[in-house]
Amino acid sequence: MAIPEHILADVRAELADLIALVDTATRPEPTRTNPADHPMPGPQWDIASPTEVGRRREMDRWIVRAVTDPEASDCVYVSTPDYSDVEDMRPVAVADARRVAMALLAAADYADERRAGVTRLDERRAAGGA
Repeated sequence: MAIPEHILADVRAELADLIALVDTATRPEPTRTNPADHPMPGPQWDIASPTEVGRRREMDRWIVRAVTDPEASDCVYVSTPDYSDVEDMRPVAVADARRVAMALLAAADYADERRAGVTRLDERRAAGGA
């Protein structure tokens, strides 16, 4: 018996979400380490996700770098898909980068909970539930 296409699509979407959760459970290893002769030597994380643009598929790409140069180590450097050149890097202070990372995780958790129809236990308690 064949599984209906809409059920397969739901299962695939749920598996993708579960894999994304696993991917955020531990700190990711750098995608590469740029060598000493690179303009920004040090670890680099590439985050790419496919997007549909009309009938073609493109990759949205984020790049995050930490550099080994002590004079530039007070920042991490970020390039977003909105930049026309992936080498256009925006410096972000380390403390700000941590706050943004935590806010992104919290927002992703919130979105997952709402999509799944699950209420966090502390929210239920605050509302007077069990």
